[in-house]
Amino acid sequence: MIHAHHRRALLVAALGFLQLPPRVRELRLLHKCLNNWRGVGHIVEGMARQGYRVSVRNIGVDNGWVATFSRDPLISHDGFAGGDAPWQAVQQAAWAAIK
Repeated sequence: MIHAHHRRALLVAALGFLQLPPRVRELRLLHKCLNNWRGVGHIVEGMARQGYRVSVRNIGVDNGWVATFSRDPLISHDGFAGGDAPWQAVQQAAWAAIK
């Protein structure tokens, strides 16, 4: 069984490595695993275990996606980002919230 601090460490490591361009095989594999809807689900679940709520919205066909993470819905966002794909927005917002 993985303890909460180990889960957080794995989440931080994955989000941190996703910030790097996928130039080497290992980073290409990480991006392949997480740059899709299943990856969005993994990150959202990991962030939920850390006490965050998520909002992911499509802001228009040409404008892309927006994601926010917050611990309290009545207070400003802990992490906010936009991207062309939902996983880009979720990864960037999660990184902003957790780092």
